[in-house]
Amino acid sequence: IHEDHHAGDMPNIKVNDDGTAELEIINDEVNLQVSDDNSLMDADGSALIIHTAQDDYKSQPSGNAGEREACAAVNP
Repeated sequence: IHEDHHAGDMPNIKVNDDGTAELEIINDEVNLQVSDDNSLMDADGSALIIHTAQDDYKSQPSGNAGEREACAAVNP
C-alpha cells in the first residue's frame, strides 16, 4: 500500500480461476469503536467494497481498480 493511502485501503485479493478466494486481512488502521477518529461506525456508515481490477495504489479515490464487483454494509 502506498504512503498516500487512506485508513480503509486493504491489500489486493487474489481470486482463484474458479472464482473462489480464502483470506484473512487485519487492518489496524480502522476499528469499530464509535468514539474513535478511524472508526467504521461514524455517522454516515461504512461499507466493504470489492472492485473488479487490481488497485494500482496510486490513483485516487479507488486506485483505478475498476467497477464495483461486490459490497457489504459494515454493521456493529
